[in-house]
Amino acid sequence: MMRMLAELLAGLQVAHQPATTAQAPATPTPPASEASPLPLFSLVAAEFLAGATHYTETTRRQTRLTADLLTEHLGDRPIGEYTGRDAGRFLDWLRRLPSNHGKSGRPMTATKAIAAADASRATVPRISEKTVKRHCSSVSAIWTYARPRELVERNVWSGFRFAGTRAPSPRDVWSPSDIRALFARPWRSTAVSNNTFRLSVGIAAYSGMRMEEICRLRPAHDFERHDGRWMMIIQRHPDGWSPKTDSGERAVPVHPELLSLGLMEHVERMKRRDSQHLFHDLRPGSRDGELSAMLSKAFSNHKRAAGVSDSTVFHSWRHNISTMLRNQAAEIRESWIDAVLGHRSSERSEGARTYLHKIGAKNLCRTIDSIRYDDVDLPALLRWETGQGAHTH
Repeated sequence: MMRMLAELLAGLQVAHQPATTAQAPATPTPPASEASPLPLFSLVAAEFLAGATHYTETTRRQTRLTADLLTEHLGDRPIGEYTGRDAGRFLDWLRRLPSNHGKSGRPMTATKAIAAADASRATVPRISEKTVKRHCSSVSAIWTYARPRELVERNVWSGFRFAGTRAPSPRDVWSPSDIRALFARPWRSTAVSNNTFRLSVGIAAYSGMRMEEICRLRPAHDFERHDGRWMMIIQRHPDGWSPKTDSGERAVPVHPELLSLGLMEHVERMKRRDSQHLFHDLRPGSRDGELSAMLSKAFSNHKRAAGVSDSTVFHSWRHNISTMLRNQAAEIRESWIDAVLGHRSSERSEGARTYLHKIGAKNLCRTIDSIRYDDVDLPALLRWETGQGAHTH
């Protein structure tokens, strides 16, 4: 009897065992590298562009084009799998790309365009080394973004050299002889007025502002008085335009020479005419909607005809001012110069008015007022027709 009772109890214990004891052992957790594979290059590129709010539409479009070319030639792979050898292959492949690729009405992949150019009996011009360098810089920026996120171990696009290219040099400045030559030749453009030419150059020469920043100035919104001085406010616009970089948002005092030449009177005239921008004769002249496109073309043609060297361009006014201010006495601080020119600094950009109050209108004015051209009477050369506005040819 006791034996039968013991067997019955043993059977009940087996019947009530938890079901988990009968299950197969759990699958081991895979290593982190297997559980979280690296994202594809295309996804990282899209994430990078979404956060690059300081990029102009032109830079954004060029970066997308570079990313598309890379995936066409190397494939869309996890970003950490690309090697320096892949980067070299891609750059060599780009050097074979016809210079007119993407400019004709017929869409064609880069691979087919290269094959057609290679098979052509006629010599087909290929893209310049400068363009290859730009593509390399575009994709390198994506790797720079990915590295601190531990998506790549190193930037495989660094260290490449490009024949015939060099970094912009502060030596490419406007010399007194070049300035005189620029204004000695009559302005002959029929698309852009003589006043627009002179006023835009004047603002650049006495502020260091970029051409597109100058063309985007709005009489009703971008001129403000602070501590008794007029300021040009470079800021984001409701239509989506923004300065080239985050640090490009800034307040730039109007130089006394520009006041003497009648800049603020011109601003008031444009306000009375309800002109959206400072130069109402300029229209978007490129597919990216840049207002400076017409002026840039007309200025380049005029400069070349005046005998000014190719290395001296509109942007060189910034080099003039940067060199001039950094050679001033020690009371002009580096941070003030960076704030006026919109250069990237070690500090995070905080917006035009925040910088204005942080550095102070007085210090910004001291910086701008230090700009002077001792070896040439620039105000006399610049003088525009103050009673006509920037529309007289």
